[in-house]
Amino acid sequence: MGTHGIWIPKTHHGGGSPVIRGLTGNQTLVLIDGIRLNNSTYGNHLLPYLNTLDPLAISSVEITRGSGSTEYGTDALGGVIHFHSKKPEFTDEGLKISGRSTLRYGTAFRERENAGQEQTARAELNFATPNIATRLGLSYKQFGNLVAGGDLGAQVPSSYQEVDGDFQSRIRLGKHQITLAWQQVSQDSIDRLDELTSSGAYDLFQYDPQVRTLTYARYIYKVDKRWIKELRITPAFQQSIEQRNKRLKGTTTTLQERDEIQTQSLSVEIRSEPSINHHIISGIEFYRDEVFSEIKSIAENGDSTLLAGIYPNGATAANLSVFTLHKFRLKKLNLEGGLRYNRIQLEAFDPLFLNLSLQPDAVVGHIGGSYQLGRSSEFYNHTSHRIFVEVNTGFRAPNIHDWAGLGSFAQGFEVPNEALRSERNRTVELGYRLAAQRTQFNLTGYYTQLSNLISLNPTQFDGSDSLIGQRVFTQSNIDEAFVLGVEAQVKAIINPHLIVTAQGTY
Repeated sequence: MGTHGIWIPKTHHGGGSPVIRGLTGNQTLVLIDGIRLNNSTYGNHLLPYLNTLDPLAISSVEITRGSGSTEYGTDALGGVIHFHSKKPEFTDEGLKISGRSTLRYGTAFRERENAGQEQTARAELNFATPNIATRLGLSYKQFGNLVAGGDLGAQVPSSYQEVDGDFQSRIRLGKHQITLAWQQVSQDSIDRLDELTSSGAYDLFQYDPQVRTLTYARYIYKVDKRWIKELRITPAFQQSIEQRNKRLKGTTTTLQERDEIQTQSLSVEIRSEPSINHHIISGIEFYRDEVFSEIKSIAENGDSTLLAGIYPNGATAANLSVFTLHKFRLKKLNLEGGLRYNRIQLEAFDPLFLNLSLQPDAVVGHIGGSYQLGRSSEFYNHTSHRIFVEVNTGFRAPNIHDWAGLGSFAQGFEVPNEALRSERNRTVELGYRLAAQRTQFNLTGYYTQLSNLISLNPTQFDGSDSLIGQRVFTQSNIDEAFVLGVEAQVKAIINPHLIVTAQGTY
């Protein structure tokens, strides 16, 4: 991603899962336009869902390293990646219509058919007036089999195709602004290469289809008052559909595992400025996931049988939180702090375990400050040295994947744990920043202590080690860990045409 300390490992060509400060999966949070991409079926392993964002529709990316739970809530243990989609801009003239197109073709010139090829096309159309601005976008992508280095050749099968669409319209009415947005990424025939080659257990392991759809509205009211400078209200609906087609080697039966997650959300945010040196952001957020899960077993002759999904069908996860964030500017000293309270309610019905319920909650906070050594830096005309320290706590609430992935699996039989608690972390971070006319330098050291980590372990059910002839397991808060790291980055402006950067992470 072009920045230090961030990695995007891939188990297959059509997937990617960010790793921030050693953590990935459901321990890092991804946002799009302030709305959570993470849902309650995310696991603690590499996930393919970063690929359900169209980079051609993204304008910028913000990265928060370390716990971001006070500002963003659950899952932000390792960090936060916040994507911002392209916004249509207003014009001072009458109606203005513009467009943009992108065409890209790539090949590795390999003998194997369809190896290393890429065909990407995107078209954008913009309509702008002084008070209404609208953007329409459509992307088509066809990726061939990934080509490895040296003489390894093409990684077959790893090709897939994708069709994306997005729409955003902004309406300005004096102090009021309304945004209406829709985006969809639809991918087909994505082969899970590691399961087909490294493990060797499958003849077929394919995501087909994988679809993410987001629709939201945002209302912004700006007023020149100390306690309400800006009000933001954002209702949203997001749908994620994932179907995994699997067939074990030596068998003729194909399993179609289909999960659909529907998420309704509402956030209300108030930005205040009681004084020129005191800025506040406070708000309330609510997310509700509903999971529909089923498995269809298809015989070689085409006969199919409907089976229970990997999650209880109709399971729900409700997430309610309130937060307040404060920033103070006192000459050379900047201070910031915040608190968040989060309440989760998980509910599910299972034929064996009947009605299930779990209500974990968490209170987290952070406090930090920076002190400037020497003169103020304005557009780097003067050299500025700044030291900073931050202490924060974070959490990841157990989700449906942790708590309600019940039934038989490869090693045994999983049962629910109604005493499951949130994973926690505590981080201390120290750093130094240099800003000069032609040089920027950042050095950060941090220590993160993780506790209550959720892990699968043997247990008993009704006093027995086994159930239906299988060893009994459950998810429990049994693990602890720590992460100790150093990050450094330097940027040197040699001349207006040459900029050199270097970075290192341990």
